[in-house]
Amino acid sequence: MVTDLGHGRGWASDTAAASIFRIDKHLGRPADINEAGRSAEDANRNAAAWAAYQAGTGPKAPYALDAAHSVHCTGNAADSDDWYNPDAAAVWRAGGWRQTARYNDDRDEPWHGEHFPELDTYANDPTEAQEDNTMMEAKLIRHPNGTIYVVDEMGADHLGDFKTADIDLGEFITEAEKIFGPVQQVNEREFDVRVAIADRRWARKHAVMVADVVKAMRAAGSA
Repeated sequence: MVTDLGHGRGWASDTAAASIFRIDKHLGRPADINEAGRSAEDANRNAAAWAAYQAGTGPKAPYALDAAHSVHCTGNAADSDDWYNPDAAAVWRAGGWRQTARYNDDRDEPWHGEHFPELDTYANDPTEAQEDNTMMEAKLIRHPNGTIYVVDEMGADHLGDFKTADIDLGEFITEAEKIFGPVQQVNEREFDVRVAIADRRWARKHAVMVADVVKAMRAAGSA
């Protein structure tokens, strides 16, 4: 069975696709994929182009195996430019992917990765249903430009198109405590909000509540 990866990324085997979806989550964005699953026709065409290049009868072509040998055809390989980004590459590796086409010659394909389920450290990630019951600590950050961010264990999420640059931080914290409870200031623009959030949907909901407070404070200040 195969699964569509979404975002125009093609398809992969169910196991590889599940891994890619977990990688999406850890990256905080859709993983970059130039090609994942490949048809037998495309594989054989690519292999013929490579053979012609090797024989000197065709233009330069990337290394490719025929359908009988290409891991792309099983849906367990993906070509990604994320391998050129050390942080993103580390996430792929933690997800059980390895660059298996490094040859230091004309065959070298640093973008090519294959999935090895036994190496997938994300395989036991909680499901969305389990995450709904996971209590996490959130942090509300006031960026120097006044934008408010909510940060949880999954990383920063820009939540709400609102600014607080013209509002006293101490007053803002006071108002935030009415929503989040006790707040511990870390520095002049960052403070911990010890609130239980299940996932980013709840983080977004809290951020919108803070946005409403900010708007009310602005309205009161201009009255």
